[in-house]
Amino acid sequence: MDNRPTCSPLVRALEERAFNAWPAHQTLVMDGWLLRFADGYTKRANSINAWQPSAPLEAILDHAAPLYAARGLPIVVRLSPLASGADDAALARRGFARLDETIVMTARLSRPFHDFSPNVFVDPAPSPAWLEGFARANGVPDARRAVHDRIVSTIPSPVAFARLELDATPVAWGIAACERGIAGLFDIVTAPEARRKGAGRCLVEGLLNWAAARGAASAYLQVAVNNSAAIALYRALGFDEAYRYHYRIAGA
Repeated sequence: MDNRPTCSPLVRALEERAFNAWPAHQTLVMDGWLLRFADGYTKRANSINAWQPSAPLEAILDHAAPLYAARGLPIVVRLSPLASGADDAALARRGFARLDETIVMTARLSRPFHDFSPNVFVDPAPSPAWLEGFARANGVPDARRAVHDRIVSTIPSPVAFARLELDATPVAWGIAACERGIAGLFDIVTAPEARRKGAGRCLVEGLLNWAAARGAASAYLQVAVNNSAAIALYRALGFDEAYRYHYRIAGA
């Protein structure tokens, strides 16, 4: 019998909310593993994820392989603390490459940010201008625009689509989704010409103020482990590391 890991309630709470805040187009549940499909846009929305696993991952792979192959997708497994070390080792033995280690950071929202910039504008739905500006700044290929736009337009929780304007020109974009008292931050991006000028900090402060105003007591976000500049910014705003996850991909 496989011994599944025992994880903190915080990890499960954040994983549940993150699944909801970045919705796949299709999801299958197999013995507590989530198989997510979204036409190949982002690994998170097109990967196998532990949720409440009652079976070893190796028992799931044979069922998952033809489903991903039929959609022209590789098998990607996202390994959070809800998976076990045995699952990771099994994938390594099968030749799955490890990549994209990511830190999940959290912060308490005990007060508003008094230096919140009036140049941050928040809308409850993504406008065509928001979608276009984000895609341009984040380098979303034209062929992937429709998939990205569908994902962010179908987030079921209360959501904020924020933009920061300097001299009436949008230079930073981001999303916050608030669910059960916790807000998740996603798609934080700054135009290249505005980076390292405080735009990202102003945008994040605006999103956190929006979340606090809607009763969120805490917030979370994900950041690549090698993105030292972003990690430093988030730590300055009160975020600390909660846990990490990484991916394993077949045939990489």
